[in-house]
Amino acid sequence: MTESTIIVGVPGSGLTTTARELAREHVSNGGHVAVLIPNEHHEREWDGLDRALVTTARDLMESRIADESLSERLSLPRQVPIPLLLVIDPADHLTREQWEQVGRIAERGRGRGTGVSVVVTAHRLSSVPRNLLDECELVELERRAA
Repeated sequence: MTESTIIVGVPGSGLTTTARELAREHVSNGGHVAVLIPNEHHEREWDGLDRALVTTARDLMESRIADESLSERLSLPRQVPIPLLLVIDPADHLTREQWEQVGRIAERGRGRGTGVSVVVTAHRLSSVPRNLLDECELVELERRAA
């Protein structure tokens, strides 16, 4: 199972690329991925990833991916624990309420033994709630050479 990870760096440093690599590895190990993006404009960056659901922060707040509907949209069997990777790319614009919803999804998954891990990309570490910082590995990226 993919470890929970926070990837921090400036725009263009490879945040999404690194998150996609972790997601691809997670899928190759039999897991499923749910990707939370700020808006529809970021969807193309996640095209072509098998066993992945890409949804927006607005959908999250409207509970379209909460609890049972998340399992249904990912076609997860209800009885078999499937490792789930929740990717938030980028997390800089999530509201407190959206972070709370993310926490509820992660907690429900943990309670069912699905093994929920979280990968967060952010431009600023201050964008990530403190309780998540304590639970995740931190990866800091530098700007790529032109």
